[in-house]
Amino acid sequence: MTIIGDEIPLISEKQSLSKVLLNDENNELSDGTNFWDKNRQLTTDEIACYLQKIAANAKNTQVNYPTGLYVPYSTRTHLEDALNENIKSDPSWPNEVQLFPINTGGHWILVSLQKIVNKKNNKLQIKCVIFNSLRALGHDKENSLKRVINSFNSELMGEMSNNNIKVHLNEPEIIFLHADLQQYLSQSCGAFVCMAAQEVIEQRESNSDSAPYTLLKNYADRFKKYSAEEQYEIDFQHRLVNRNCYLDKYGDARINASYTQLEIKHSQPKNRASGKRVS
Repeated sequence: MTIIGDEIPLISEKQSLSKVLLNDENNELSDGTNFWDKNRQLTTDEIACYLQKIAANAKNTQVNYPTGLYVPYSTRTHLEDALNENIKSDPSWPNEVQLFPINTGGHWILVSLQKIVNKKNNKLQIKCVIFNSLRALGHDKENSLKRVINSFNSELMGEMSNNNIKVHLNEPEIIFLHADLQQYLSQSCGAFVCMAAQEVIEQRESNSDSAPYTLLKNYADRFKKYSAEEQYEIDFQHRLVNRNCYLDKYGDARINASYTQLEIKHSQPKNRASGKRVS
């Protein structure tokens, strides 16, 4: 495992905690003094565990395992590998909204992929929404993602043709939604990916015609209206739920005992809200 997010100088207490939980000094859990701290980014396993749980019974949305963007020592990306593998096994894929939590190198984003019918010409089209909780992503990363989606569109047309599926695809529509949500929560990109994905999953279960872009935009706009204290509290509560999900899957008596000692020893984050709850 590697640390996700900006490097934070480690202290002995953080290293000790990571050893207790995973018997490994160099892992993603070693960058925070406690597991509800807003200054600790969520790990790949934590994000995967949480999303797997909330998407377990979803019929209209599928969540893929979180991964990094770039394949080490290669110009390829994990995203294009995953996309190409899916269409080779099923040329009609995707049949429902696909969500991909992607780490671009220190930052988590959520990629939504959907096959729609373009109302202007009644032809199929791939629509991709990239949800980014920061203000910007960077030209290189945006260009990499555009290249991946355009390449996937070409591969999909080829696979459909090879399998005698006579459907013409429009050029893909790629939308970058830079939500700018981390003014007070600089290390919460993973939490935002989880919460945004949950919004899409739950809303689409109620209405399968709901567009991911609209759902993600509404979620971001709604979150921005909260005060700083309310944002801290939402983040804090999500981390508690996420932690419990992780413990349900991976925890044992020894790990739970360690958590108990942590809660006794450490105060909650200094900047989190007081007893106020967000309805």
